[in-house]
Amino acid sequence: MGRAGGGYDRGMAETYTVRLSDGRGFGPADVGVIRAWAAQGRVPADAKLEPTGGGEAIVAGEHPELAGAINAPPTVAGAVVYDTGTDATGGLIPYRNPKALVGYYVGIASLLGVVLWGVGILISVPALVLGILGLRARKRDPRVRGAGHAWTAIIIGAIMTLGHLAFIGLIIYAIVTGD
Repeated sequence: MGRAGGGYDRGMAETYTVRLSDGRGFGPADVGVIRAWAAQGRVPADAKLEPTGGGEAIVAGEHPELAGAINAPPTVAGAVVYDTGTDATGGLIPYRNPKALVGYYVGIASLLGVVLWGVGILISVPALVLGILGLRARKRDPRVRGAGHAWTAIIIGAIMTLGHLAFIGLIIYAIVTGD
């Protein structure tokens, strides 16, 4: 539907009404808006573009500025990609999840409580709590990472808390029974 010589006159109207095969019309809109509609899959290749100022209709799929967008498949959203930032540790240290990170180190410190029994119980309970909070933070936002650190804090904190409580129970039993 081009002009003489097969080309399109650049002097044509810059806005068009998009006429679908069922007779519905949309617009007027400029080429940029129609290109956006086409990218969304809303303008079929057989739609007619009727110049607002009058003139010969153009098949949308043959318009030189729109053919690429109209004949291309519709755009769809891709997978969500999280920015991992410029983490020099390669994600090994979950600095975005401080609860998991601190819980991990407190849990490791509670292992020293095997030697320092009075201090160990004071450290192992916070490790357990921080591990749980770190795991919840990871569940809310996967970008924060740190599930491994959180689980380590939970496991070490639970084992050490139970161990310290058992040891304290044995001391109390020995005092009460005189053994």
